[in-house]
Amino acid sequence: MGRQHRQGCTDEAIARAEQAERDQQRQAMEAAVAERTRIARELHDIVSHSISVVTIQTQAVHRRLRPDQTREAEAWPRSRPPRGNS
Repeated sequence: MGRQHRQGCTDEAIARAEQAERDQQRQAMEAAVAERTRIARELHDIVSHSISVVTIQTQAVHRRLRPDQTREAEAWPRSRPPRGNS
């Protein structure tokens, strides 16, 4: 009976160890997903901000064009008023 009891304890210990390993792997995966999500949000914020800055700078340059800089003004399709609104 002692041998069966030890085997049962061993089986239970193995099962607990396997469950602990699965739990640890799941937690590691969840942590990796959370970190990827955080990085993606941060990258999105950085890119969005950069695009906004470029847009604002482009609009500022366009507004500073002199009337004689028609070639430069034509480089921006949105610089001309829509047709029929002149």
